[in-house]
Amino acid sequence: MKVIAIYNIKGGDGKTTTAKHIAVGLAAKNFKILLVDADGQANCSKSFVDKKTVRDPLNYAAASSKEKELMFITKYMHQDHGHTISDVFENPKVIKDCIQHTSYDNLDIVTSDLTLYLADTKLRLSDGTRENKLKRATNFVKNDYDYMIYDCSPVKSLVSVNVLYSEPLVIIPVSPSEDSMQGLALTLNEINALKELYEDLDIDYRIMIVKKKNNIEYRENIAEIRAAFGDKVLNTMIREQCKPVEKAARNRKTVLELPATAIPTHRGIGGVVTWLMSLRKCSMMHQKI
Repeated sequence: MKVIAIYNIKGGDGKTTTAKHIAVGLAAKNFKILLVDADGQANCSKSFVDKKTVRDPLNYAAASSKEKELMFITKYMHQDHGHTISDVFENPKVIKDCIQHTSYDNLDIVTSDLTLYLADTKLRLSDGTRENKLKRATNFVKNDYDYMIYDCSPVKSLVSVNVLYSEPLVIIPVSPSEDSMQGLALTLNEINALKELYEDLDIDYRIMIVKKKNNIEYRENIAEIRAAFGDKVLNTMIREQCKPVEKAARNRKTVLELPATAIPTHRGIGGVVTWLMSLRKCSMMHQKI
C-alpha cells in the first residue's frame, strides 16, 4: 500500500481539493483507496458523508444557561460521522471500525470532526510514544488498499507529526504567490526538522503547483521553485478554474465529474494520477526484484 499525504502548513492552497481529486481519480482507475481526513475542520469528510445539522432553537428553551452551552458544544463538536480518526489515536486497532464506504466505487474514508483537536491535546499530555499511532494503524489496513491518502491539517500538530511519521510520499500543493512561497518554506522546514529528530525516518516529497495564473509574479515564482527544487516539482500544473471547482463543490462532486468546461483541470489531475500509478508500478517491480 502506498501512503500519500497532502500537506501544507499554509491554508488556502487547495490541500483538501487536491486530496479529494487524487482519491477519486485513482479510484476511477480501479485502485482501492482509503482516504483519511486528518484535519479537524473535516471539510473532506463533509464532501463524502453528508450529515446535515438540524437546527431547532426550541431545543434550548427549557435548559439552563450552562446546559444550553453544553448542548451547543456537544452538537457542533461531534458531527455524527460515526467513528472518526480521533478514535484511532485512542486505539490504533479500531481503524477498521472507522472506515466508511462512499458513493464512489473503490473509495472508502475515515472521517474527522472537531474532536481531533482534543485528540491532539491529549497526545501532548500523554506519556510514552505519541508519534506512531497512525503508523501502527496503517498495519491493520495495508493489505486492504492500494493507496492510503491523508488530507492533513494546515497547522503544526502532533496529528500531522503522526501522519509524517508513517513515512508517506508528501505532496505539497503550492499556489505560486508570495504567501505560498513562505508556506512552502515552512512546510519543508517542518519535514526536515522531523527527519533530524528521527534519523531513520524516510519522507520523500513532491511540490505540485496549483491555481496557476498567467501573470508576471506567478511566472517568476514558478521559475524560482523549479530552479530551487528541480525534479521535486511535478511537471503537471493545475490551472486556476474557480467556477468549475466551485460548481463541483456545491454539488459535492469533483471536477472530474463535470463536462468538458473543466478540461484543463481534468488533464492536470489526470497527469498527477498517472504519475502516482507509475510510482506504485515501479515500487511493485522493485519488490519483485
